[in-house]
Amino acid sequence: MKKILLAVVAIILLFALYLAYIAQQKTTRDTDNELSVYFQNRLDTLGVEEGLGRPIEGFDAGLLIGAFPGLLEEDFDSVETFEGHYKFDNGEFSFDRNFGGSVSSAERTVSEEGYETLLKNVAQRLRLEVNSEADIDSIIETINTADIVSVRIGESIEEIFGVQISPLEIIEDSRCPSDVECIQMGTVRVSARVVDNNESITQTLELREPISTPSATITLVMVEPQPVSNVDLEDSDYVFYFEVEKENNI
Repeated sequence: MKKILLAVVAIILLFALYLAYIAQQKTTRDTDNELSVYFQNRLDTLGVEEGLGRPIEGFDAGLLIGAFPGLLEEDFDSVETFEGHYKFDNGEFSFDRNFGGSVSSAERTVSEEGYETLLKNVAQRLRLEVNSEADIDSIIETINTADIVSVRIGESIEEIFGVQISPLEIIEDSRCPSDVECIQMGTVRVSARVVDNNESITQTLELREPISTPSATITLVMVEPQPVSNVDLEDSDYVFYFEVEKENNI
């Protein structure tokens, strides 16, 4: 009888421990969800404030990197989207589509689950723990490294750190159309006149490839609009978003 009683007590204790474990896991998961939602909302709000507007479908990797230059392509490895996920493997950034239906313009839009993965990736790279909204604010402050200026072909941005940029012509636009499934993301190259302290040179700027001048580092971080199959873009349609960072030794 005593052995039976001890067995019953042991079972009850084990069951109680199991329930406590489940409750703790649920609390942790709920907290993670709340923090990832806060992260998503802050990126959305600040991305709009950067002048990018609010895309109808939401933000994809390119738009987020454009709005927050401190984000890296590698941060989007395994980040889920509405119709697939991003990959960063051996230095190559790509998109894998795993949705069986027709291709939509929202296929690359980062999903709620994707923001949670993105938050974990960024926190791991920065070696920061995420236990509160204040921790997320610190992460966003780290990746929100610069203001972004926009300009069209034939226009010039105002002088920043002694530098002016005037896009001249499109050299290449090999980006994947938003309504087509592609293995590679493609790129954009634009010829531009760069004036640094009254010295003018013509440079070729490639998407997300920084160039340096004596006064600043210039990066073409985003190009609009996104290409669509069977629709030709004129040079006048393009809007270029440049990040200009002052050189530390200036």
